[in-house]
Amino acid sequence: MKILISYFFTGLIYLLMSSCHIAPSKMVDNPTPVGLPNSIDLQEYKTAYFASGCFWCVEAVFESVKGVYEVYSGYSGGYLKNPTYYQIGTGRTGHAETVEILYNSEEIGYFRKISYTTRLNRPNISHKPMKQPSVCVTLRGRTSEEMISDAPKAIKMGADLLEVRLDFLWTTEEKIRTTKITDEGEKEKVELLVSKLDFEEIDFQKEIERISSSIEAPILMVCRPQEQGGFFPSSQDERISVLRSAISANPSWIDLEIDIPAQEREELVSLAEGGQTRVIASFHTLDGVPSTSEITKDISEAQEMGDIVKACYSTSDRKDALRIFEAALELKSTGHKYCLMGLGPGGDWARIHAPVLGQGLVYATTESGWHLAQQGRINASDLRMAWEVMEYS
Repeated sequence: MKILISYFFTGLIYLLMSSCHIAPSKMVDNPTPVGLPNSIDLQEYKTAYFASGCFWCVEAVFESVKGVYEVYSGYSGGYLKNPTYYQIGTGRTGHAETVEILYNSEEIGYFRKISYTTRLNRPNISHKPMKQPSVCVTLRGRTSEEMISDAPKAIKMGADLLEVRLDFLWTTEEKIRTTKITDEGEKEKVELLVSKLDFEEIDFQKEIERISSSIEAPILMVCRPQEQGGFFPSSQDERISVLRSAISANPSWIDLEIDIPAQEREELVSLAEGGQTRVIASFHTLDGVPSTSEITKDISEAQEMGDIVKACYSTSDRKDALRIFEAALELKSTGHKYCLMGLGPGGDWARIHAPVLGQGLVYATTESGWHLAQQGRINASDLRMAWEVMEYS
């Protein structure tokens, strides 16, 4: 339990630095402006700036680091003069909450300082080399052309495997822009409208062939049903035919849900094994997160159904995320092949700490933005950087 708490707080530090939006107990409209007191000899210290989300959280971390003289909270960028804390919180001023750090470079280096902050709560953890999981990046796009176009970016960001969501082919995306007049002036709002196409509208065999022949990197093919958060619009029989065609294209991996009827699933697994395509046995639930013991039981029982078992849960709060984290940690000593994750608050904890948890595969995205943290997802470059900073290598 002590080890779990140690890793858990390490995750909290990383998350606080990247996505904390909790207001401080003592609210200050205008924090100390960035700038050093005249009495300090600037030549003795170096300065670093971090715009890492909530400055109160970042300030608290850095003030406890040996070699740091002082930390000041303020704002950078933006177009509104002297904004208040609440104005910044609306996200409409263009500012970023920023800390200015005055430190002695002889005591602590720039990158060492970053690394140290992530290790404050795990002093007894040995830093032996860890085996990093494979990083699977989901390709963005709703057409084969868009997915192919996103592949080079994903590879550059550190993808070991590219996830092709075939069910996305049956969707269209439309951005609707509306303008609203407010007291602060005109505001533009962009809504994303996703529509489903009929099964017959897509020549899926042609699309699969185009994707397979255009992407040289290892590919994972997926065709997710709607009941598990996907977009495939038609029957189970037609979805099986799509999966059969996907396997025939000889991808490196195929995702086969655990609840596919036994006879059809055995046929698909046999077809995959014949073409040397490895199988991810997956299940996705929108009904919350079960107990830690139930998660470990489900993963253990599904081991024979694929080369790795993937379980994705919908988290409503960080207690849900902690149960996923605990289950992954308990599974580490079993020798099982697994990938656990959450979608929602704290869902990215199991991704960020995957090397420590013994996970074999981690999913990331080429998307970027603050919304990812709330969705439990993470940018592929940020994931690689987090592993480097926390010395998970």
